[in-house]
Amino acid sequence: MIVRKFRKAVSYESGDNTHHPSMKNPHSFQQSKMKKVGSRWPTFSEFVDFLLFETQHNGELDMHWTPVVQFCTPCLVKFDVILKFETLDEDQRYLIEKASLNGVIKPEHKNSGKGKNTQELLMSYYAQLTKSQVKGLYEIFKFDFEVFDYNPNEYFNAAKSDEVVVEVNSEGIERVELNFDRSKLLPFS
Repeated sequence: MIVRKFRKAVSYESGDNTHHPSMKNPHSFQQSKMKKVGSRWPTFSEFVDFLLFETQHNGELDMHWTPVVQFCTPCLVKFDVILKFETLDEDQRYLIEKASLNGVIKPEHKNSGKGKNTQELLMSYYAQLTKSQVKGLYEIFKFDFEVFDYNPNEYFNAAKSDEVVVEVNSEGIERVELNFDRSKLLPFS
């Protein structure tokens, strides 16, 4: 559904494609002239477009990407300690010492990641977004950023600007990518 709704359609480069084998209905003008390309899975950017759209139109997100503060209500409970996965090793040691359990348990992290660390992985994903997309995400998760002490600047800095990007491949074919704030588009009726 996300790919169907948010993937940009691209024109075929040349020729009459009304009978292109990938087209389900060769007589459909839209399908004959346009095709959605790429993986069958949404890109991170498409997923973010979906989140922004859902928030603007429905106001309710799936529980898996709903802001944390809507679930745990940290302002209603007086927590003694809040641990974060980004600093789990350090936070575990602090909690064990604070609870005077030094000789009883040791810090443990069974599911440590392989490859890129969390910060590198995050920045590689945010580099795929425009600054407008990051701004939209920040508006959704603003209270999570504040409560859990995250700095939004590094995410804005990783994002690409909202401009036109033109790339020319080795065969001289131009690819134009328009990065823009979808919320500023006027719908056609």
